[in-house]
Amino acid sequence: MLVNDDSAGAVASAAVAEAVRLHVPVRFLQIVASRHNEDSRSLAEEMLFRTGLRALHGHPRTPSVFEVVTSHTAAVVRTRSRNAAVLVVGEDESGIGRKGGSLAHICRSVAACPVRAVPVPAEAPR
Repeated sequence: MLVNDDSAGAVASAAVAEAVRLHVPVRFLQIVASRHNEDSRSLAEEMLFRTGLRALHGHPRTPSVFEVVTSHTAAVVRTRSRNAAVLVVGEDESGIGRKGGSLAHICRSVAACPVRAVPVPAEAPR
């Protein structure tokens, strides 16, 4: 599952590595809040596709699906993880909802499959 931030490339690459290792397809998924407008959704779709294609470079035979969903994070994770071998997310502290914890925390609490959290690169000094 990708978040539109600096972690997307690392998470996508780790997801492809897991898919190749397990001989399963990779699903690149990004969840957008319903409050986002059509332009935001288009940008999310573009980022998801671009990041996924970069991660798939060198693995041309790995089946893949790209999906942007408008919904509540926990509900999508619960549903999509039922048939997944592993869920790969960024280990973040900023998070989807500060009340609900980080994305990795939410995924670990609701996913029906193992969750692999990829360390998020630290921000470059300003």
